[in-house]
Amino acid sequence: MTFDVGAYDRSRPLVIDPVLVYSTYFGGSGADDASAVLLDASGNTILVGSTTSTDLPVTAGAYQKSVKPSITLGYVAKLDAKSNVLFASYFAAASDTTLAGAALDAAGNILIDGFTVGNGTIAATSGAYQTAGGPGFLSSAGDKLLFASTFNAYPAAIAQDPAGNLYVTGNTFGNLQTTPGVLQSAAGGGTCSDTPSGGEVCSDVFVLKLSADANKLLYATYLGASSRTRAAPSQSIPPAMRTSRATLSPRSSRW
Repeated sequence: MTFDVGAYDRSRPLVIDPVLVYSTYFGGSGADDASAVLLDASGNTILVGSTTSTDLPVTAGAYQKSVKPSITLGYVAKLDAKSNVLFASYFAAASDTTLAGAALDAAGNILIDGFTVGNGTIAATSGAYQTAGGPGFLSSAGDKLLFASTFNAYPAAIAQDPAGNLYVTGNTFGNLQTTPGVLQSAAGGGTCSDTPSGGEVCSDVFVLKLSADANKLLYATYLGASSRTRAAPSQSIPPAMRTSRATLSPRSSRW
């Protein structure tokens, strides 16, 4: 048998069959989804997602070990380079909680955002940009809670700039607090008939920027027209949903 490999760097070993370093499951007895996977500077893998399992392999001292059954729960887990679980914790309110986006800051803290459905909300920290109400959450936790804030939107992604400022994008249904002088200060409007109850306001994309501690809103703008505009994930999000965002430190033993 021969292989035609074409041109390659002959100073390096030629590997025809890549070696599988590891392959593993992570989950419980329910439905488990991963919405984001991250790799930190030490080669550890961070998983962020949602689950209906109440028996995930939560580690000792985790921020949230016990959860309410029969709802969707957020979770955060870190695996080392050999797939050993370094920590695993639930991240959930008293109602359905979905984690959507994740990122790492320069210190290795895990930034997460997502949304809750129903009356449950993530507890915000003192001084946060928004401490009550609103369908969005953002938080930072691990060995301790670094910050947590709510806001009126449904996050899909999160990022941080070199100065530590936080950026969130996602979907909103017209109740976002915008700042003066931004690109689009009002929702695009329009009615969409394909929403769960029909005839609801069409969603718009939003972009907002927060200070590194999530205490100050630096800007917030809509991006949308009179028909539906979405940021990933693309699933339909009912206006009744509540949203949140969170950040966790490199470990997740407590807020």
